[in-house]
Amino acid sequence: METRAVYLDVAATSRIRSSRQVDAPETPDYHRFMLSHLVPGILLLCGPIRVGKTTLCQRWLCAARKAGWRVGGILAPARWDDGSKKNGINVIDLETGERHQLATIVHQRSAATVGEYCFCQSSTRWALDGLLRALRSPLDLVIIDEIGRLELEHGGGYAPALDAIANAQCKRVLIIVRDSLADALAERLAPLPCRRIDVSPAVRDVLAESGIEILR
Repeated sequence: METRAVYLDVAATSRIRSSRQVDAPETPDYHRFMLSHLVPGILLLCGPIRVGKTTLCQRWLCAARKAGWRVGGILAPARWDDGSKKNGINVIDLETGERHQLATIVHQRSAATVGEYCFCQSSTRWALDGLLRALRSPLDLVIIDEIGRLELEHGGGYAPALDAIANAQCKRVLIIVRDSLADALAERLAPLPCRRIDVSPAVRDVLAESGIEILR
């Protein structure tokens, strides 16, 4: 379990100050307060491909709802064919329960392909709209499953949601990301403070049982 260092960015906290209409002197202590209190807590759930990040997140989601938390955002579970072979990804709006097909595994590259996936542009826009709505709402937790190369290298997908986090009205944001992209995501979110939780088979069950304590 690792906590990243956070660097103070006076210009960024001044922008947050303006959007939140807070009347306070712009001192170093003020900017630290802004970063730690007036933006959501951000948790990066990191791990290699197919280690079970989304499954762990689903268990945390159940625990959060059982505790009475208001949860929004999106979850992207795998989609399987009749032979139990993964053939794509679905996306679920956690506030409405609506589900769409987000991406399909393909063997030929196209303009919409990232890695082995061809993304449905209409489903991506629908999911982004749901994310932005959730971030504007006074929820206890917003889940973003997941941020990848499409956002960090191409500025596509859910990239606008990353820009919206600084002014979000929710209390916490949980972002799923591959471990190889976690540092790039933290840099993308800077100067907002992030906590990082690394998932591996050895600690996955322990993390699942400690979801509410970790999310607090």
